[in-house]
Amino acid sequence: MSQVAKDLRTFLGADATIATLVGAAPNGRIHQNHVPQDKAFPFVWYAQSGLLDGDVLAEAAGSAPYGREFDVECVSDDVDKAVDLAEAVRNRLRNFRGVIASTREVQAIFCDEHSEDYVPRGNEGDIGLHVESLRATVIPR
Repeated sequence: MSQVAKDLRTFLGADATIATLVGAAPNGRIHQNHVPQDKAFPFVWYAQSGLLDGDVLAEAAGSAPYGREFDVECVSDDVDKAVDLAEAVRNRLRNFRGVIASTREVQAIFCDEHSEDYVPRGNEGDIGLHVESLRATVIPR
């Protein structure tokens, strides 16, 4: 797990509105890459989905990516709770710049709705969960 991903979890868990919905920090019900089988609702599932590379000829080989993309899903057995949680996560992430963890400063975080052909990965398809899917882009300093 990248350090940026860990810091993103900490950043989300520190928000009072999100903590009210998913449980208190340090992480509440904010899960990276997997969801425990005995999960409670609602919860946030997220995973890194890509890297943003600055493809320029002046860049040295092996340079670190300039950003990371994440799939973020807000999942609940109640549609209103899923929508409320997605709104809280979107508000926390959208156009943020500053410190997201004790030492991680970011130039920007952008957050949008996911495309309509996105297939949610943080839920089981046979129990009727409601999923709000977001895409977050984190550009570290």
